[in-house]
Amino acid sequence: MKDRKQIKVLQFILVILGLVMLYAAIAVLPQLVDFSIETYREIAYLAKPVNILVLISAFPFFVVLIESFFLTTYILSDDIYTAKPLKSLNIVAISSITILVLFIIITILFISNDYFTPLLAVILFLVIISSLVIAVFSRILYILVKKATILKEDNDLTI
Repeated sequence: MKDRKQIKVLQFILVILGLVMLYAAIAVLPQLVDFSIETYREIAYLAKPVNILVLISAFPFFVVLIESFFLTTYILSDDIYTAKPLKSLNIVAISSITILVLFIIITILFISNDYFTPLLAVILFLVIISSLVIAVFSRILYILVKKATILKEDNDLTI
């Protein structure tokens, strides 16, 4: 009973996080780009490509949120030891790696244009490391759930 309540809270948090990030991508990011262009004229030419790459990275981010929501739904419906969560975990790993690659490209853009401040380095490093951790963790969970699914199927066959 307590687990179901926690999962419902997690689902609510995922929905709220998705809505906040959607608002940020649609409303806040263009304002930040305009502010950057006006404030940092020497690197204004980087604002549009970085904006495009960040917007592209929003798609795999939303895919991760949606698949995480599906995973919680599978847990609630006791459908966790099937092929569905395996597919979701695989998609989460691929999406996280996509975000990782996009932010490595953004990092290379800033480094190659001799604009790499300590704050920017920390932010990019955190996004890259977070994406890597999510990709590795989802892959580990994939292997665990796959082994548990095989054990469950073997157990079901013996009964």
